[in-house]
Amino acid sequence: PEGVTIPWFLLARDTFEGRAASTYRLGWQPLTFNGAWIAPEVIAVAQDAEIYATMRSPDYDAFRTAFVAATDAARETFGGAGTAALEGKSYGYMKVAASADAPALLVLSEAYHPNWVAIVNGAPRAPLRVNGALLGVPIPFGSVTVEMSYQPRDLYAGLALSGLALLGTALALTRSRRSRQL
Repeated sequence: PEGVTIPWFLLARDTFEGRAASTYRLGWQPLTFNGAWIAPEVIAVAQDAEIYATMRSPDYDAFRTAFVAATDAARETFGGAGTAALEGKSYGYMKVAASADAPALLVLSEAYHPNWVAIVNGAPRAPLRVNGALLGVPIPFGSVTVEMSYQPRDLYAGLALSGLALLGTALALTRSRRSRQL
């Protein structure tokens, strides 16, 4: 239908709903989609090219199949089905309620970056890169609360170095003034 847009992660497809897919259609969100879901099928891949080739397939379902790096898949157990709902979101923070019938992969419609920190039921978990670009979190069996926060460690390191440089400059100026007075 006219005006139907598709999520960006489906743009690798050539068609959507029988029509040509295009990059100007970026706002699609069906009523059942709230930005978080459990992927019941998780596939380990060695290279991103495998992900994009599969995403072009007309029978690919991004809400069913998720791709993770083979190294991440080796550390985790996935395969559970379940539900997830975004309970709150603000800049650099998300809270999700999820429930899975076995250990599963929670996928969030948010760009992956290593500065994301995940807390699952109060315990830290390492976020994963899913489908080449999305944020994912391994969750255990049962009902869980997942809190995501973006902590820009590189910014903090830069601020600390800038503070040290400012302190060094202030000390150098103080010594310079004292030496002129003597």
